[in-house]
Amino acid sequence: MTDDFIFTLIGATPFSGTYKGVQELFEESIRPVMPALETQLRLVVDQLIAEGDYVVVVDHGEDKVTKEGKDYNNTYCNVTRMQDGKIAEVSEYCDTALVSAVLHKE
Repeated sequence: MTDDFIFTLIGATPFSGTYKGVQELFEESIRPVMPALETQLRLVVDQLIAEGDYVVVVDHGEDKVTKEGKDYNNTYCNVTRMQDGKIAEVSEYCDTALVSAVLHKE
């Protein structure tokens, strides 16, 4: 990833927003979700499209259950911009209603 990597989760969930750098993404979005999950998220790639500096990945989660017993099998579309062979920016689109209903920021 580039030094100025940016990740944006689209929508109005507790985790939505723009994160600057891997550390901020992990601390503010990924780490708070981890206590709610029973197992690690397993992603399956459904489509991969690349052109120029952009890569689009459509994928879905499988076998994900929260510690409360709720299913969390979301579908994602990540639009990634590459720069000099490194990931510079990712915009993630997903079912934000599912995120809000199942995951909680702790």
